[in-house]
Amino acid sequence: MYAIGIIGTKLVMFVLIPVLSFFLNKSDLGVYDLILVSITLLTPLITLQIADGVYRFLLEERSEGRRPSIITTASTFLLTGLFLLSVLGYYLFPKAYNQLYWPFVFLQASFCFTNLLQQSLRGLQLNKEYAVFGVTNALTIVIATMFVIFSGMSSLYNFILALSLAQFAALIFGVLYSGIFRYFSLRSTSIQLTTSMLKYSWPLLPNSVSWWLIDLGNRFLILYFLSEEWNGIYAVAARYAGIVALFNSIFILSWQDHTIGEDPNQINVNHNFFNRYMIFELTLVVLITSSASFLIEFTAASEFEESKNYLPLLLLSSGFSAFCAFLGAYYLKAKNTKEVFTTTLAGGVLNFIISVGLIQTLGLYAVALGSVAGFACTFVLRKKRFSLQINYLELCTLLAIFLVTTLVQFSQSHELKASVLILMTGYFIYKNKDLLLKIKEKFLLP
Repeated sequence: MYAIGIIGTKLVMFVLIPVLSFFLNKSDLGVYDLILVSITLLTPLITLQIADGVYRFLLEERSEGRRPSIITTASTFLLTGLFLLSVLGYYLFPKAYNQLYWPFVFLQASFCFTNLLQQSLRGLQLNKEYAVFGVTNALTIVIATMFVIFSGMSSLYNFILALSLAQFAALIFGVLYSGIFRYFSLRSTSIQLTTSMLKYSWPLLPNSVSWWLIDLGNRFLILYFLSEEWNGIYAVAARYAGIVALFNSIFILSWQDHTIGEDPNQINVNHNFFNRYMIFELTLVVLITSSASFLIEFTAASEFEESKNYLPLLLLSSGFSAFCAFLGAYYLKAKNTKEVFTTTLAGGVLNFIISVGLIQTLGLYAVALGSVAGFACTFVLRKKRFSLQINYLELCTLLAIFLVTTLVQFSQSHELKASVLILMTGYFIYKNKDLLLKIKEKFLLP
């Protein structure tokens, strides 16, 4: 059910940037992506991750009578945070983009409430409703975006407004369809409960904010040292790298549920499972890398074709990000959020040093390299903490194949690239045949 719920919206958000590349210029597309990344960063800052507290408290709360208090209290806290944002943001929002302010606020509110609804549905274990909401959200975004395009009103302002209105429409449907409105009662709002949930959730804030702050920081570095146009090119490459993140998000939510649900007094890292996950993750990175040239050439506007040069490194970065998240679940189980932050911070500092130090020489390659190095650094630190036993022969082999596949993407020979794509498709199937057979048996066979 998680897969259906997550794939819907995330797949649409993944497709959105390449589609809009045909209707927005590099500068506007760069601003659009900058707004989306900024909203993703602001969401945990505004909410103090209280949606994660809702999920954990609902999961552990067996009394039906106390659940309305959890959801209503979080909703009230969220409304307060959004009100403060709308007041303070009016004075802090860049004057050059003043006309985008209210669409930005509405979009921010839609992201915050979408996150709260999703975590509430997870906590109540309403997996079917979670999936239906995800699909509905995706469909409304598609319909709203297509309306803007086919009505001839394509502009940065209208695309942002359409996205926010679409998400609010989906939210209204989700609240009514799931019946979660039954858990709202203003009389059950509790300051004491707010404090309890924040004690759990706010330590998660540094980890959530740090990587998004790094991601947003990368965008501003590009904006400062290069231009808005380069931000547009980076946005397209980063969005295609989101294919890996899409698969990761499905797995990580289920993995967190599984890990947190185990005996809280035992934290045993499953080394064999990680190595199987590593093989799947890196073969997926290699497979998408082998298709990078064709992927961008045929699905994005021609002026963004240069994005293909940076895609392989961003894909590898997504791979290491997944490994960090895998081990991060054990930190959450132990409620050791401090170490989650310190390991993330170390990777962030390395990313910043490489990006700033090399961006004027290497351009966007510096930002992509910094991202890979940052996630790799965080992973190494977390690996040491849990004494993770890695199959280094497999890891080195896969990284070598990735390097060769990346170099092939710079070839002028379409025949060579097509041959490597076919070869890597076969390699992906071979290395993951057991997993693919299980998926086939579960979803395709009666």
